[in-house]
Amino acid sequence: MIPASYGVAYLPLTQLRADNVDNNAFDLLGFNAFEQALIDAGITSDMYVVYPFRGGDSTKNSFNFMAHGANQLTYFGGLTHSNNGMLGNGTSGYANTGWNPFVSGIQSNIGMTYCSRTNRTKDYGGLGVYSQVGIIPNFMIFPRDTSNTVYLRINNNAFVSALYSGVTDSSGVWTAERIDGVNQTLYRNGASLGNVASASAVLPNFNFFIMATSNGNAGEYYNNEEYSFVAIHKGLGATKVALFHTAIQNLQTYLGR
Repeated sequence: MIPASYGVAYLPLTQLRADNVDNNAFDLLGFNAFEQALIDAGITSDMYVVYPFRGGDSTKNSFNFMAHGANQLTYFGGLTHSNNGMLGNGTSGYANTGWNPFVSGIQSNIGMTYCSRTNRTKDYGGLGVYSQVGIIPNFMIFPRDTSNTVYLRINNNAFVSALYSGVTDSSGVWTAERIDGVNQTLYRNGASLGNVASASAVLPNFNFFIMATSNGNAGEYYNNEEYSFVAIHKGLGATKVALFHTAIQNLQTYLGR
């Protein structure tokens, strides 16, 4: 549970948001509790970028919670913004994070987490990045398609996906990650959907996109889900993933979405 208040003094990241992005007192209490949960779980330093999509407009939704002014989202095409998050149109809209996994990530120790408020209604489309030449290297996920399959590629060394079948609902909090050079792992709402073996390869040297896949920094495979949270981070492992998912779900509950 998120408590009613942490007092007047905000934690550092929440204070940055209060000073530069949004001074809504109700929201800031939620972010302060979220930041405390990251500290308690020991995962603050594991986060690269965090987009909580709160504020009701495209500008406020664009800010990275972890560092004001760094990796602010740039939008292209049709996206709808609200206090519930960012909604893709499935045809042209996406956000460029400016975050490059080859430059800033760690091979065999990388992951992404997102919270979807909707159950997707189209094939393909997702978030991430891959090389313009073939499909290697890659760091991307296609959420549930019409065959109830999730496609996951985290710096695979071959033209293959980690396939997770029987997924009938793409809503919820998802983490896709790699914590070693052997396996990729997918989680939903804190529970593992299993490992899929695939040897690690080099990370892609292009920017990570949200609501589309970055193919050599060009938008492709557009998504029509509504995201209320997206993060890129180091590989967390099962215990930290469960704590992270709980922190995200508590934030969403507090914010009424």
